Amino acid sequence: MTPSITEAGPLLITGARLVDARGVVHARADVLVRAGRIVAIDDRLEAEEATIWPLEGRTVTPGLMNAHAHVCLEPAADPEAILRDETLAETAVRGARRLREALVAGVTTIRDVGGADGVNIALAGLVERGEIPGPRMLAAGQVITMTGGHGYWFGVEATGRTRCGTRYEPRSRPAPPRSR
Repeated sequence: MTPSITEAGPLLITGARLVDARGVVHARADVLVRAGRIVAIDDRLEAEEATIWPLEGRTVTPGLMNAHAHVCLEPAADPEAILRDETLAETAVRGARRLREALVAGVTTIRDVGGADGVNIALAGLVERGEIPGPRMLAAGQVITMTGGHGYWFGVEATGRTRCGTRYEPRSRPAPPRSR
C-alpha cells in the first residue's frame, strides 16, 4: 500500500499559483507540507529530503468540504431501491469508492449526515487509520427522523413529546431485506 501523505516525508510544492483560504491569489508560491499539514508558504522555499512537485502553471486551492453527504447512498433517482438490493459488503465497497472519488475531486473533509447499518462509521474509522483513501470524515451514524420522514427507511423514527415539548420514542423499523 502506498504511504499516506501523513506517513510520507516532507512534500514541497513549487511554483504554483495559490489561492489561500481568504481568497487571496498569489501568482507564484511554494508550499511545504509535513505530516499532512501545510507548515510554510512563501515565494521560494527549500526543504532537505522533501519530495518536490513542480506545479508551474497550475493552481493550488484549499481543500473543499462537503457539509451534507450520504456516503452509503448511491447518487441516483432511487437510492432506497439500490440500498435495499445490495449487501452490506457492497454498500461498504461502494461507499469507499465514493470517498476516494471525493478526495480526488478536492474534497478534504466530508460530513456524512446519516448512513445505513453503521457502514459510514466504519468507513470513517478506516479513513482515519489510513486503511482506505478518503477525506476527513465526520459521520453522524444512523438518521433520526420523524415518523415517515426523510430517511425513515434506513434510520430511526422518533415521535411524541417530553417535558420540554418534544417526545422521543425511538422506533426502529425492521431492517430492509437485503440480497445475500
